Amino acid sequence: MASNPNGSTSIPIVPPPYGEMPFFSTAEELLPKTEVFCVRLMKIEDNIQRVARDFEMVEDGFEDLRSSVYRY
Repeated sequence: MASNPNGSTSIPIVPPPYGEMPFFSTAEELLPKTEVFCVRLMKIEDNIQRVARDFEMVEDGFEDLRSSVYRY
């Protein structure tokens, strides 16, 4: 570990050897993984939006029920 002038220690970062990437080897390999990630993210976003719409409908129904109960 290296010591900084302010007294703290840090672990040196050692880059991978030239031409090597730890998670993927080529851009051709990275692109499909990125596309799959984007598709999954869009599906998750669609599900969240659907749940939010459903919640708003239920919330509106509860509000109608609440107003009719307290009216009497």
